[in-house]
Amino acid sequence: MKRVFYEKKYAGEIRLYNIRKVLLREYKESFDSRQELYARMYRQINFYKQVQDLVIFGLPILLTYIYVSVVLKTTGEAKIGLYVATLGSVDYFAWRVKTAIKNYMEAGKNCMYMNNLQEFLEMDEETMENGSRAVQGELGDIELDHVSFRYTGSEKPVIRDLSLHIRKGERIALVGENGAGKTTFLKMVCGLANPTAGEYSIFGCTGKELSQVRPRVGCLIEAPGIYANMTARDNLMIKARLFGIRDKKYADWILDTVGLSDVGRKKAGHFSLGMKQRLGIGLAMVGNPDFLVLDEPINGLDPQGIAEVRDMLRSLAQERGLTILISSHILEELSKLCTDFGIIHKGCLIKELSQEQLLQQCEKRLELVLDEPEKAMTVLDRMNIHKYEAVDKTHLYVYERLEDSMLINRELVTAGVLPREMKVNQEELESYFLNLTSA
Repeated sequence: MKRVFYEKKYAGEIRLYNIRKVLLREYKESFDSRQELYARMYRQINFYKQVQDLVIFGLPILLTYIYVSVVLKTTGEAKIGLYVATLGSVDYFAWRVKTAIKNYMEAGKNCMYMNNLQEFLEMDEETMENGSRAVQGELGDIELDHVSFRYTGSEKPVIRDLSLHIRKGERIALVGENGAGKTTFLKMVCGLANPTAGEYSIFGCTGKELSQVRPRVGCLIEAPGIYANMTARDNLMIKARLFGIRDKKYADWILDTVGLSDVGRKKAGHFSLGMKQRLGIGLAMVGNPDFLVLDEPINGLDPQGIAEVRDMLRSLAQERGLTILISSHILEELSKLCTDFGIIHKGCLIKELSQEQLLQQCEKRLELVLDEPEKAMTVLDRMNIHKYEAVDKTHLYVYERLEDSMLINRELVTAGVLPREMKVNQEELESYFLNLTSA
């Protein structure tokens, strides 16, 4: 319980899922039921402490007296070595007594923690008053309106005037280099950080109403809140109990979904980074959220693991209408999963585009540099070529019949349109991203 209330990652989950009252109530009931046990234990501990003090401070004085009054009177010789050895033995004995008392205290506390955990795992569903996702009302969109965020004591904002509209069922990727502000932005969305300017709404709720819908948000921000000394299954079951889920097979279903069914009874502290990421995604899925927020979910996964997580998230979104917000700097992988993309750079959203638009930007094309793109488009229409894009006043991209580039050039020249430059090009996704952020 101390770890839950004092460690930052657990405190974040308490706030996110609105389970503070649940934990405080259970802790109070557990404490009240064991008040007499506490009192009896500490009475015993105080007795042993008095014995310890007597041993540590009383025996040297007694030994000194005996040594002076008996040994010296009997032998008339000062055997300092014998006296030092005797004191050393006393000191060792006192240390053993102190260690025994400390171990006794720790054993008592650990027993109470285990009893608390066992009672929590066996808790009836009817006792759950908070932490449920059963919030009434139709789902709405998630909208951020000119939000900014600045850390206390800092003059430079991490997020600057950022607006974003996430529609129900979208799988939107927030892409940016490390330090661009992705994690801070996700924390604001989840309620782990409050914007210093602007407003945002989740499912149509704002302000104080947000606390009612936060349990409908599952999130994995930075490192997951995993109990390293517990199994993956127990980690999932503990969180499931907070949402009133009693089905013992529920944790097994999540383990199977995230690809951890074979190691469900293995302690999470022995997991690799990729396995911890899978478990973190599983914990975010507990309670069947309507909105899933994931910060670098494929970090540490091998190619097969990335593909499995990608397929899993796509299936969840399609089957349940789940809205997903993912942050990453790996555009190539996100392009296979997400429906929409937001490019963030130095705290600003510099580009929004759909999956179709993104792929089109990186599609193989014939690039033309012209003085009169309008005339060129007329020629293309006459040639029955309709898949083209006027990028600006001088650049025209053609996406079909690339094998007829020489024919296109001849028709343009015949029409009096002289291309200054013409080449077939295909930009990689990562190159496109780098060009945007370096501009």
